[in-house]
Order: sequence, then C-alpha cells, then structure tokens
Amino acid sequence: MSDSSIEPGGAPLPEPNTYNPIFSSSMSLGTPVAFSTSVHDEVVPAKANVVGTTYAIGVVIRNCSTAGERGGVRYAGAVTLTSWADVLDTGTELETGKPYYVSNATAGKLTKTAPASGYVCPVGFAASPTTLFVQPSFPTAAIG
Repeated sequence: MSDSSIEPGGAPLPEPNTYNPIFSSSMSLGTPVAFSTSVHDEVVPAKANVVGTTYAIGVVIRNCSTAGERGGVRYAGAVTLTSWADVLDTGTELETGKPYYVSNATAGKLTKTAPASGYVCPVGFAASPTTLFVQPSFPTAAIG
C-alpha cells in the first residue's frame, strides 16, 4: 500500500496555488505578504503605505518559526482559519461577502475598509466567517 500524499523519494506533494518563499520573520497564519525589495525569494508582511510593501502576493498558510526559513503562501484560492484575529485590523472573524485589503496602518494586517490614504490593494473576499478566497489584485493609489 502506498501513501498518495508523498511523492516518490519521500517529499510531500506540493499544495495547489501555493508558493514556498523565504520568510523575513515569523508571521501569523493569514498574514498578507509582499515580496522583499532587497532579498531574492523573500516575503515580508504587506503594508499599503509605500509601494515596496503594498502588493500582496497572497497570505501565509504554513508558517516558520525563524527568519530565513521557508513557509507557505497561498496566492489563489480558499484559506480557512478558525480565527483571523491575529491578522484583522478589527474583529476575530471575516464578514461574509466583504472584500479584504492590505492595511495601510499596520504591516501584516487585513482590513475590510479600503484605505483612504496610501494604496488600495485587494487581497480577496470572505466566503464565510472562517474562509478567505484569496484573489490578489494590483494596488491603486487611494483617493482620500
């Protein structure tokens, strides 16, 4: 009998729509991340106040405990967490049907209110109180 979750050679199968970059630091599950502007293949917590960290490429689905290790980032599709409290600017769960954006106030946070200054960077929308359908889009300048 074989284990269908293991590739030949013992490596785990890759997860769909997932990228495995180097993390600049330990980040909570659900954290929106952007590519580092200084280190190749590294991600940093996204923040919509300056161009360099505004474009969220996805959200953390597999964390690492130490900077420099690889973790998992979902760049498209559903991410389900029991609590989104660590990454929401307010509340502990998502509001079904609402779009979520990169916060311009705090790095690594999501907000359901489009920022009035900095940049507006959509990350996805809430399919339920526990599931975010990740669908990043290019940022635009906030009109405020």
